[in-house]
Parts: sequence; structure tokens; C-alpha cells
Amino acid sequence: MNRSSGASGKKVGSIPDGPLAVTPDWLTEVLRCAGILGSCSIVSVEVETPASPPGLLSRLSRLRISCDRQVLGVPETLIAKFHPSDPELRKSVCEANVTEVKFYAEVVPHSNLSTPKVYYSDLDSDSCEFVLLLEDLSEQRIVDDLKGCGPEDAEAVVRNLAAFHAGWWSDSRLESMDWLKPFDRSLSFEVLGIPVSQFEGSLPDGIGEVARRIKGQYATLFEAQSKRPRTVVLNDVKARHMFFAIKNGVEIVSMVDFQLAVQGRGALDVSRFFGSSLTTCVRRAHEHDLLCVYHDVLTSMGVTGYSFDALCTDYRFGHLQNLVDYMAVEAQGLQARGGARLQEIQEEQLRRYTAAIEDLDCAELLPG
Repeated sequence: MNRSSGASGKKVGSIPDGPLAVTPDWLTEVLRCAGILGSCSIVSVEVETPASPPGLLSRLSRLRISCDRQVLGVPETLIAKFHPSDPELRKSVCEANVTEVKFYAEVVPHSNLSTPKVYYSDLDSDSCEFVLLLEDLSEQRIVDDLKGCGPEDAEAVVRNLAAFHAGWWSDSRLESMDWLKPFDRSLSFEVLGIPVSQFEGSLPDGIGEVARRIKGQYATLFEAQSKRPRTVVLNDVKARHMFFAIKNGVEIVSMVDFQLAVQGRGALDVSRFFGSSLTTCVRRAHEHDLLCVYHDVLTSMGVTGYSFDALCTDYRFGHLQNLVDYMAVEAQGLQARGGARLQEIQEEQLRRYTAAIEDLDCAELLPG
């Protein structure tokens, strides 16, 4: 059995098969290993499943815990992520869950990215079972996907992304991270690239021809996002994966969900965020200024040889990649797993993607 140890450096028994299998005894041992429980014991665990759509890559639940006595620093709730229940699905998405466990262990400690605290993690790469116990940030402010981020929140996100990207820009450590693959060799290429060729859905006027061209050239887009200089790309930067808080007068954006992280061009995260989480009106009004902020932060943190024009080209490629992801999700019927709410979000994002591609003449970047 091939196990990767958790935040404490120790492995605690077997990995529970989902949140309902978490026992007070197991959680007591886990949190003791994390150094936050002391000598007290957990006497009950209540599973509270959040209202968010069910994930394809993992199961997410909130655990409410009670101890035999009150201890300072012991959380009342925490977030638990587990492998999918279906064994075949578990194997097919194992790479994504390995990526997230490794991301928290190897990227977060060496970054200025704000994320939830990890209480414990464990991964069995043979069975593809995994568990992550994370700090519950649900008391912090979140932004509704459909409403979208306003200009101030958008600038805070862009500054955070730029600082994170700059910290890993062309970093030699990337060469040894075999679990963090270049974008065109990642799980994203398998599950969001190849299925694009099977897309047969209807699209709004004006974007259908772009989609037709993409079907035969999707690999070109993945290659464009994989060229050097590379950095760590989160690859799923959306409003629903962010928590906003004010600390010492500064807006802090904490981010979650790193299962699709890759090595690639940092502008992909900017395109994903603008396309998914800004209304078209906000994007049009603030796009240029926000891109200038991103570039200014990069250069202020020592990134050289990357012009603003190169950023704008990468950014435009990123909007075509947004359409790739939409087409792949539609081709596989994945949106149905999330129910009506997720489908409504998908439809709004398509409108935003379409507007951005047309506004920026992104189709010009496609050969032929």
C-alpha cells in the first residue's frame, strides 16, 4: 500500500470511505496528530453536507464536532473532502486528488496564497482513496457566481493571483514536481480537451463557427498555455472557490479547490476568473486596468521578459480555453450532475465567454 502522510507527518489508520464513515475515535486521533486537540476527546461527529453542487472529483462535507470538554483552538466545524464513492470514477480522477493533496503539502507552504488550514491529509495511491480535513471558511464573505465580483473584489483577486504566480515564475522547483504536470499533459487535457472533438451542442450565433474550429484544434490551445515561462496555475479560479475577508485593513482572498492545478501560463487563471466570475459589463469596463494591475504586480516582484502585449495574447488564448472547457463539460453531460443551479451558472458563463471571445477577436488566434 502506497500512502502519503498528512499534515502531521503521520498516517492514522485506514482512510474512511466518505464522511459518514468518520468516527469520533478516528477524528480524535487525527486531530491529536495535528497538535490541536490535546488530551481531550471527540465524542460526536455530525455530518452537514453543504448546499453546493456535488463534485465530480470528490465528496465534500462539513463536519460538526463536539468534545468531552472545551479546548481553545479546537474547531467546532471543519471541511472534509473524500474520494468519489464509485471505484471506477475514483480511479479515473485519482490524479486530480493526488494533485490537491500534494498542492497543500508542497506548494502552499512556499507561497503567499491564502488557503484554508490543513488539519490532516492522507492518500492511498493504490486504492485512490484520499481525505483532506480543512479549516471551515464559510463564515467569510463569498460572491455569488451569477452576480459576479465587483471591481474592488476583482482587483483583490488579480493582485493575489499575480503575487502567487510571480512566486513560482520559472521556478526550478517545478522541474521536480512530477505530480504537477504541464497543462497539455495534465488530467485537464484528458477530461476537458479530448472530449471537445465530440461536442455536438448548439451555441449562440457568432460563436458556433469558433467552436467548430476549436474542435479540430483544441490541442493548439493547450500547447499555447503550456509554453515557457511557466508558473503554478490553479486552473479553476471561480467565485465559488473564493472567500473574502479583511485582515489588518487589507482584503484577503482565500482560495480552495486545487485538483486541476497545472504548470502553465499564469494568464490562464486571469482569463478563467474574468470569464467565469465577472459580468460582461464589469469585464468590459475594468478589463484593461485589471490586466495592468496583474502585470505591474508581476514586474514589481521580479518577473522580467514578459511584456504586457505577451500577457494580452495569453489572456485572449485563455478565453478560447474557457470555451473548450464549456464544450467538454457539455459533450460529457457533466453539468447535469450539479443540478439546475450549476446548469444556470454554466449558461451564464457561456454568455460571458461568448462576449469576451467576440470583444477581443480571440478567434484570430486560431490557425486556418
